[in-house]
Amino acid sequence: SDSILSRLQYYIDKAKAAEKFDGVQFCKDFRNDEIENQFFSDYGIPISIAILEQVNTRGFPQVNIYCQQPDDKINQAEMVEKLISTRNYLQSFFKTAITFESMSYKPKYLSDLKLFQIEGGPKNTQFGFTSRQALPNSSTNFNRKRAAYVLKNYFCDDLTPIQVETPIEHTSGQHGSDTSCFACHYKLDPMAGFFKDYGVFFLDFSKENTKTSKNSSIVFDDNARLDLGEYVKAWSAPQGSPRAWNIGYVRSTNHEEMNEYGENLDDLFGIIQKAPEVKRCLTKRLFEYAMSDKQTIDSGFLDYVSSHFTQTSNCQNSSLAFKNLVKEVLLSASFTTRDPIADQCYDFPPGYNAKDSPPCKISAVLTRNCTECHSPSSDESDLDLTHWVKQSNGQMNFIDLNDAGKQHSQKETLELIQDRLQSTNIKKRMPKNHYMNPIDRETLFNWTVDTLQDSQNKGFKK
Repeated sequence: SDSILSRLQYYIDKAKAAEKFDGVQFCKDFRNDEIENQFFSDYGIPISIAILEQVNTRGFPQVNIYCQQPDDKINQAEMVEKLISTRNYLQSFFKTAITFESMSYKPKYLSDLKLFQIEGGPKNTQFGFTSRQALPNSSTNFNRKRAAYVLKNYFCDDLTPIQVETPIEHTSGQHGSDTSCFACHYKLDPMAGFFKDYGVFFLDFSKENTKTSKNSSIVFDDNARLDLGEYVKAWSAPQGSPRAWNIGYVRSTNHEEMNEYGENLDDLFGIIQKAPEVKRCLTKRLFEYAMSDKQTIDSGFLDYVSSHFTQTSNCQNSSLAFKNLVKEVLLSASFTTRDPIADQCYDFPPGYNAKDSPPCKISAVLTRNCTECHSPSSDESDLDLTHWVKQSNGQMNFIDLNDAGKQHSQKETLELIQDRLQSTNIKKRMPKNHYMNPIDRETLFNWTVDTLQDSQNKGFKK
């Protein structure tokens, strides 16, 4: 550590003392010194890859990326700043690393375990080695791959491309405004904006945008370079908007009050901490982990357990909430039943009546969004979405009568539901005059597709 820090100090002093600073030659000398290679050869074996990744991502690249600037943009003061930042970061690293040396760090109990935390290090380390490998950025994808990762893993939203919303002015423009593309892009592009300042190696280029230079740039994983100011304009909010950026978790383009906006990763993690979709997603993922991602879980039961998790998190603390959540999962009938059948539900919310009820996967979705209008006692009783019954041909279906009072086939009913879910015609689109959570819409739509495919495989023709 002393050798590496002394070499960095040598270059700091050299940069400060230069009467006529030659940035190109300075960068060449720094690279030829191979300080970075020395670090990894000295520490690459005893220290974990995850810890080394923090240094590889947040340390040396500060100087190396700066050296990729056009020759006339490498100035003395900024070079000194980058070198000092790297030195300070590595000083904190070495100070922390020594406390994890095998002779001194010998935890016997869980309570003795401690985290490797670098003083003054980045607040957000969720996007490290794995993310850098799997989620590279480029000058053309506008962080959409990173956004899709967040939506799928934190919100359980796999962006099923159905017409969940209709385009309006503030979300169309640069990209994704075509109706067929908009089904994904209305959520994808605003989420991507949280990563607008992050380029190659997940380096934060936001500070570059505060420089007095009008030609600040951002470098991407494909080594492309764009003007930073022009690049981030892709997420600028329209003129007259109450916010500066069109960046956030968008639930609806027609109900602005339902969305959550921000501008950086700290804001994103703040949304993740409080969004009910994330707590429900965590509940779902935990069930999938304990059982199988193929095991069907009643959506109403997921809502029921998730509500406990949310309430305890808000009223007490998240640690207790998670412990209680694990307990509920492990005590569930789904977990305790030996060799459970994958397409059968074993747990239900209080008061659930299984008799003639719709399949458990979508029962709660229908109750939340559809059965107020489509039930035996409603004006739209010709389609009853509260019952799932066997037809004369042995096939299951909702009660769905045509004008002559004749029951539609399952294929006719489910294709009609598909059409009403994805229609952009406000007179046809369902639920009528009612907001439907995009994930609920996707869940119901996917279920109709799977059910029709299953019926086809079993030989039903109508």
